[in-house]
Amino acid sequence: MAPHRPLRPIAGAIAALACLSGILFVAGMISSSSHNLNTAPRVSARTSGQSLISAAYGRGMRPISLFQRARNFQSASSQHTFSSPQGISRPTFHVNSGAVASETQSEDAELPSNLKEAVDQAAESLMKANARGETLLRAGLFIEEMSRGSRQNLDLQEPRVLCRVAEEFAKRSNITKIKYYFANVGLTVQQKKWLGEIGSTATTSSLDRPPTLGDEELIVFVKPDIFGLSNAKKLSDKTMEIPFEERPAVLMLNENFGDQDDPGDGFLGVPQMETIQARDLKNRFAVAYYLEQVLSRQTGIIVLFKRYPREWKLFIADEGQYKKIREQNREPGEEEIFESVTDFNNEKQMKKLWQSFRWRKQVENFCDSVGIQKPFEKKGQKM
Repeated sequence: MAPHRPLRPIAGAIAALACLSGILFVAGMISSSSHNLNTAPRVSARTSGQSLISAAYGRGMRPISLFQRARNFQSASSQHTFSSPQGISRPTFHVNSGAVASETQSEDAELPSNLKEAVDQAAESLMKANARGETLLRAGLFIEEMSRGSRQNLDLQEPRVLCRVAEEFAKRSNITKIKYYFANVGLTVQQKKWLGEIGSTATTSSLDRPPTLGDEELIVFVKPDIFGLSNAKKLSDKTMEIPFEERPAVLMLNENFGDQDDPGDGFLGVPQMETIQARDLKNRFAVAYYLEQVLSRQTGIIVLFKRYPREWKLFIADEGQYKKIREQNREPGEEEIFESVTDFNNEKQMKKLWQSFRWRKQVENFCDSVGIQKPFEKKGQKM
C-alpha cells in the first residue's frame, strides 16, 4: 500500500480544483438567473386596490385560491350561508421523512385551512389586540374566494365576509352596539338589508356623508376609499377624545387609500395632502390580522401573513408546501418582499445547478474527507 500514498495529495488537489470549478460554475449561472429576476417588470408603488405583494411585482399577478388549487376550486353550495364552502381546503402533500413533515407543518401550520377559519383567526386577533389596549385596529383579507366564489355564493362577497369578521369580534368581546360605515350610499343600503337578514342589530352609514358619533361600542370602516378618508379621519379623532374606559373600538377592514409609501405627488389626481393624510391615518391603526395570497409569473405563489401579536411572515409555495422565507415585527415594504422572494428563488436555482454538476459527488466526498460542510448543506442536514 505504501507506493500508492503519493497519489493521495494529487487526488485531493484534483478534488479541490473540482470543488472550486463547481462553485464558479454555479455562481456564474446564478448570476445570470439573478439578473433576469431582478429585471422582471414590476412597479415601485401601489395603485388603487393593490395589496402589498401585488405592488411589489406589478404586472403578471393574479389572486388564487388560498385553500385549494385554482383548477380544483369547488364552488360554494347554492345555500347562501357563510359556512357553505365546505369543499374548500388546502391540499395535503405526502413527504418521505416524518422529520421533514413535522418541520414543514410547523412553518405553515398557522395559515388558515378554510375561509371560516380565516374569519375566526381575524376575530381572535382583533380581540387580543383590543384586550391589550388597542382601540384603532386594522385587518386585511385578500383572498380569491371573496372574488371568484362570490359569483356562486353572495355570502362570499368581500363586504359580507368583512362584516362577518366584525360580527365575530363583537360576539367574542361581548359588544352589542355596532355601527358600520361603507364607502358609499348604494353599498350601505345593500349591506344594511343583508345585515338585517342575518339578525344583526348594527346600524349603518356611509363615509361620503358627515359622520356622527353616538353611543357605539364598535365602529367599523368596511373597505374605505380615498373619498371617505376625511370622514374616517374625523370619526377616528373624535373617538380618541373619549376617555379610554368608554372609548369605542374602531376597525378598518381592507382599506383602499392607495400607496402608503407614495412621496405625496398625488394619487389618481388626489391632492398631495390627502395622500399624506391617508398614510398618517393608516399608521395610527395597529394591524391585528393580514392575509394575502397571489400568484406571480416570475415567483409562483406568495403568501403574506400577520396574526396579532405574532410577527409578519412571508411564505412561498415550494414542493407542495408553504415555506417561510421572511419574518419581522413590522409590515414589510414592497422592496423587502421582492428581495426576499428573489433570494429564495436564487438559492433554489443554485441548488438545482449543483445537483446537475458533473463532479458533485467527488466534491462532496472531498468535503467529507476533510471534515468541512458540503455546499448548500445546512447544519444537521444530510443531503
